[in-house]
Amino acid sequence: MEEVIINSIEEYIREVINLNSNNFFNPVADCITVYRGQSNSEWKIIPAVFRDLDDYLNEGLYLKEFQRQFPEECNNLTLFDILVKAQHYGIPTRLLDLTLNPLIALYFACEKNFDNDGSVYVFCDRALFGQETIPCEIVVNYLFKCKKNVSWNNQDALKICRILNINPDITITLTDNEVNKILSDKLEHLFISPKLTNNRIKAQKGVFSLMNVPLGENKKSFLFPQKDIEISLKPSKTLIIPKNLKEEIMFNLSILGVDRYALFPELDSSAVNIVNKIKSTNMGAYRRTCKNIF
Repeated sequence: MEEVIINSIEEYIREVINLNSNNFFNPVADCITVYRGQSNSEWKIIPAVFRDLDDYLNEGLYLKEFQRQFPEECNNLTLFDILVKAQHYGIPTRLLDLTLNPLIALYFACEKNFDNDGSVYVFCDRALFGQETIPCEIVVNYLFKCKKNVSWNNQDALKICRILNINPDITITLTDNEVNKILSDKLEHLFISPKLTNNRIKAQKGVFSLMNVPLGENKKSFLFPQKDIEISLKPSKTLIIPKNLKEEIMFNLSILGVDRYALFPELDSSAVNIVNKIKSTNMGAYRRTCKNIF
């Protein structure tokens, strides 16, 4: 994996343009470039539920309890939409946020952790699936209807087959072996283009990676990623943002219209943005120098 140190926002834009200069959008294959920004370049590219063993073990329980306590938030939603909403409200999930907009990824690489370098991870030519596709449906139904801890058996696979075969939107017949393969073989990362069910996904040009883990040697239990396997996504290229440039880049991004107000359109975020924007323009210092006027 190639790493490039970025020295300015102009250099970043040139690098992104060069990365995409030989690519074209294929509406059939939907192979496109996606980005993820992280404010600490030492962090793994891994979803929240895989960072803590308790969260991993309780993953299915979290989702069931979220549905039970907030039925009004889950009514008329698909299971994938509920998974997205649960993550939105702070439930650890196996979804990883990505974006189609490289400037938005740059914002998240610079927004905090000013004592650490940030990173923008670039994933080139990745197949982007719809959330109704078979592999996505299998993983999500497993999470909501089968996962209890880290064990797995063929009855779970047969149960998922029965669930999916009664779905009128799915016309092919699955076997339990095919379900087993999707859940426990080499298909570890699915890049998903979600429905635009909330303003934050729209504003952030959001897509997701839906991650999976393979079975252990006994073929009956899932490995815990942090200890037993390396599940981090493998980017095509990493763009390193030095810590001393973060504040300058954040200011330049705000000029380009990429700020907290644009990316988090909820009222509470808009209020925070008012404070941050005034501070960033050093308005307080200006008012102190002019205190005799006021």
